This record gives sequence, structure tokens and C-alpha cells, in this order.
Amino acid sequence: MSKWRKNAKIDINQPEIVKELRRCGVSVEVNKDDILCGYNNRTIWVELKNDDVWKKSGCLKAGTFKDSQISLIKYWKGDFMVAWNADQIKHELGIK
Repeated sequence: MSKWRKNAKIDINQPEIVKELRRCGVSVEVNKDDILCGYNNRTIWVELKNDDVWKKSGCLKAGTFKDSQISLIKYWKGDFMVAWNADQIKHELGIK
């Protein structure tokens, strides 16, 4: 077990998103805060959130990201996105 993740809590939408992406031919590695997706020689690190993280104003609710996630967003030099459904990820990977 990684020293970074102990008893990782997955988002309720993760299993369905992973299933849909794999159905479309995307390689998906889980347990990588949150998923690592590979398709057509491209890799994207995806932080999954539930769609209830948004305020009515359109801003993210306070506490949406843990300190480790904020650090990842700030320093990761590869492709990274935050998503709450498979369609967003498929769009980013160019899957129609």
C-alpha cells in the first residue's frame, strides 16, 4: 500500500465512470488519486468529484480539495483535469 493513500475513499461515481471509459477503449488505472486514463497515446490524471461540489453561484464549495490534491493541481506538469462524469473525460480525450 502506498504511503500516500491509506483506506482511500472513492467517489460514489467512480465505478460507473471507470466502467464507461473502459467500454470506450480507455486504459484506466485506479487508486492514483483518483484515476489515470490513457487513450490514443495520451495520458490524463483525473481527479473525480461528485457533481454536488458546486455552489449555486457556480463556485466550488469550500473543502472540495484536500491539501494533497491542491498540491497536485499546483505542481503536476502533465495533463490533469477535474471531472464528475465520463462524458467530460471522453471529450478531453477526443472520444465521441
